[in-house]
Amino acid sequence: SNERKIIETVELGVQTTKFEELLENTKNKIKELNGYVESSNISGREIGTYNNRWAEMKVKIPAKNSEYFKGFISESSVIIRESVTTEDITLKYVDIESRILALRSEQASLEKLLENAKSTSDIVTIRQQLTDVIYKIESYESQLRTFDNLVDYCTITLYIDEVERTSIVEEQSTWEEIGTNLSRNFEKVWDGIVVLFIFFVS
Repeated sequence: SNERKIIETVELGVQTTKFEELLENTKNKIKELNGYVESSNISGREIGTYNNRWAEMKVKIPAKNSEYFKGFISESSVIIRESVTTEDITLKYVDIESRILALRSEQASLEKLLENAKSTSDIVTIRQQLTDVIYKIESYESQLRTFDNLVDYCTITLYIDEVERTSIVEEQSTWEEIGTNLSRNFEKVWDGIVVLFIFFVS
């Protein structure tokens, strides 16, 4: 086929205040989109402790659904880092396909020779050559299956950090933004008052 063979790899670093909910919803969304989790690693303790929780998930999503999945992640968390890598393997793929065709032709020739072979030594030699050709064909077909999987499924690695407050305030109205900034300033002022109070008391 004339369709280009593209391998897409995505890395997303995200922050969330709803760690468990995001993990659960993400797993459900992966199933819904006919993807699967290749590997996952979850570590840390609950929010507010010394070491907040984080997760690393390597996910395979059908290429046709990858944009939809990225959209789901951006709606469910705050993306602070994103990288996308694409590799065009069309020439490699076509090259392997042509090698398989040549080997199949060689296989057919050897099978004809084997039918007409008279001496035992000829039969042994031709069978050995035939075994080698079949092994090469199987090896190349295995490479194509690996390529097909990489092309059909986008590899998305998620780095999820649990935070008390996300570092980006998304799509807030001006008044909400003023409110957020005021509340943060009040927190800083209050922290300062507490420090001064402790200083005077001591």
